[in-house]
Amino acid sequence: MSDARQAIAAAEQARAGDLAPQTLSEARRYLTQAEERIREGSYGIARSDAIRAKTRAIYALQASQAVFEEGTSP
Repeated sequence: MSDARQAIAAAEQARAGDLAPQTLSEARRYLTQAEERIREGSYGIARSDAIRAKTRAIYALQASQAVFEEGTSP
């Protein structure tokens, strides 16, 4: 889950909340679900949700970076 949290933080720093809000929201939702599953003792499902959270956060980060790159192209 630490990887997912770090990926979400990186996406937030890259302004993904403004540039890819739905994808970042999905990442946060999966992370919340993973945390709930941990509390329930459903570790396998928690791991899957954490991986989904990280993946969605990376997508949001990449989308943000693409917007910045488009803005700096000659």
